[in-house]
Amino acid sequence: MKITVFSDTHGRTRGMLRAIKNEAPDLVFHLGDNEKDALSVNRQDPVQALLVVCGNCDHTPTQPEVREVTLEGVKVYATHGHRQRVKYDLDPILNTGHFAGADVVLFGHSHKALCQQIAGMWLINPGTSGLGETPTYALLELENGEVKSAEIKAIPKE
Repeated sequence: MKITVFSDTHGRTRGMLRAIKNEAPDLVFHLGDNEKDALSVNRQDPVQALLVVCGNCDHTPTQPEVREVTLEGVKVYATHGHRQRVKYDLDPILNTGHFAGADVVLFGHSHKALCQQIAGMWLINPGTSGLGETPTYALLELENGEVKSAEIKAIPKE
């Protein structure tokens, strides 16, 4: 299963659309700030599956703050990360993922891309998918109960 992960698009969706077209994922996650961006992109170019969580800049959220799903036998915990104060310390998000029994923890908020395995758990922050000089997203491939690959990629240029 191929999964693209976006966060912190803040109203800038063209790059997200390009990345989805290039990757042709089975599932798209959007980790908030702006949750409406993911819904707008899905209306323009529907994907097979879309999971969205709200962030601190989603002032009238329609999506939950947390999603816990099992995909291809891999337990994924997704949140924006502001409640865990990920801009300052990763320990709270690590604890949250640990107590949720997660294999993969997806979060955003800090605008800093991260893709690493810590204590047997993947911590993945796609960075900002809409702002900055080089917007980014995460690409995950899950297969047979394992993370086959995980990486941060630059949003494709126009």
